[in-house]
Amino acid sequence: MGLGTLLRLSIGILNSRLITFYLNENNLTYFYLILSIYSLFALGFINPLNLFFTKYLYTFHKKNHLFEAFYFLFKKFLIIPLLIYILSLTYYFTLNEFEFILIAILIIYIISKSLNDTLISVFNLVGRNKRFVFLINLNLLFSIILSFLLIQVFGSSYLNWFLGIVLSQIIMTVLGIYFYFKTFKKNSLVEETEIFDSKNYKLSNKNYYYFILINIAGWFFVEGYKLFFEFYLDREILINFLIGFVVAFQVVSILETFNQQLNSPIFLQIVNKKNDEEISLEFLMLLKKSIYFFLPAFLALFFFKNIIIEILIDNSKLNEQVYFYFKIGLIYAIINAFLNLFKLLFMSKFELNKILISFLTGIFIFFVMSVLSPNVDISIILLTSIMASTFFLLSNFLLNINLKK
Repeated sequence: MGLGTLLRLSIGILNSRLITFYLNENNLTYFYLILSIYSLFALGFINPLNLFFTKYLYTFHKKNHLFEAFYFLFKKFLIIPLLIYILSLTYYFTLNEFEFILIAILIIYIISKSLNDTLISVFNLVGRNKRFVFLINLNLLFSIILSFLLIQVFGSSYLNWFLGIVLSQIIMTVLGIYFYFKTFKKNSLVEETEIFDSKNYKLSNKNYYYFILINIAGWFFVEGYKLFFEFYLDREILINFLIGFVVAFQVVSILETFNQQLNSPIFLQIVNKKNDEEISLEFLMLLKKSIYFFLPAFLALFFFKNIIIEILIDNSKLNEQVYFYFKIGLIYAIINAFLNLFKLLFMSKFELNKILISFLTGIFIFFVMSVLSPNVDISIILLTSIMASTFFLLSNFLLNINLKK
C-alpha cells in the first residue's frame, strides 16, 4: 500500500509538471474551469448515486446485484438530469461545432467515470487494497500517457489534455469490469443470487433528491467557487489562484486516499452499520486516527511547502501569488478533508438536513463577507466559510455524543 501511494505521488508530480509546462495560462484556466463544470453534474447527480453505493455497496456485491443496481439507479435518477445538463451546456456555450464536441466528451466522461469509480470502490471496501491501488495508479498512468500523446500529435490545448483523461476513463471502465468478474466470479465470492429489488434498500426519490441539494451545495466548496471567481477576480489573479489551489488539493487528495486505505475497515463499518450509536463510536475512532495521520502530514507539507510547489509546478508559472495561494490552499484542502469525514458520518446516519444546513451556512458567510469585506483576500474569505461549515458538523457530532452520555 505504501509503495502504491508512493507511485501515485510520483505520477501526480509528473502530471502536475507536464500540465503546467505544456499548457499556457489561458489553457490551464479553461482546463480547471471545464473540470468545475463537469464536477457540478458529478457532485450534484452522480455523487448521490455513489453515496447509495457506498452505503449498500458491500451488500450489492455479496448479493450479485452490483450491475443491476447501477443500471436501476442510472435509469431512475440520471436520465432526466443528464438531459437537463446537456440542455444547460448547449445554452451556456455558443453552440458551434467545437462546443458540441466538448459537450459530447463531457457526457462520455460522466458515464465512464461514474461506472469506473463504482467498480474500483468495490475492491477497497472488500479488502482488496492491492488491486484497488493498482487500478487507481493504472488509471492515472493511462491518463498522463494519453494526454501527453494527444498534445504531442494535435497541439498543446486544454481539450487535447482533457480528451486523454476521458480516453483513460473509458479504458479503465473496460478493465474494471474485467477485473471485477475475474476477481469475484472466479473465486465464488458472491454468496447469494436473489433477485434485485430496490425496495430492499433506501433508494427513495426523497433521499436521492436530498442528496442532490447537499452535493450541489457542497460542490461550491470543491469547485463552484472557481466559476464564481472567474467573474470576480482579475484574469491574472484568477490564473495564479487556480494553479495554487488546484495543486494544493491534488497533494491533499493523495493523503485522503491513503487515509481511507489505512482505515478502510473502519470506513466499511461506518457505511454498513445501521445503529446510530455504533456508527458514532466507529466514527470517533476514525476521527482520532485521521487526526494522528493528517496533523503530522500537514505540518510536513507546510514546512516544506516551497520545495513541494517548486517540484509540482513548472518554474514559468511560479510567482509570489502562486506561493501564497498554495499555502492557503493546503489549509483549505485539509479542512475540506475533515469536512468530508463528517459528511460520511451524517450521510451514513441519514441526517441529511444537518449537512445541508452546514453547507448553506458556509456559503452564506462567504457571500456576506465578500460584500462586507471587499478588501480581504478572497481565499481568506473562502477559508473562513469552509471552517464554519466544518465547525457546524463537528459541534453537532460532539453534542450528540454528550447527550448520549
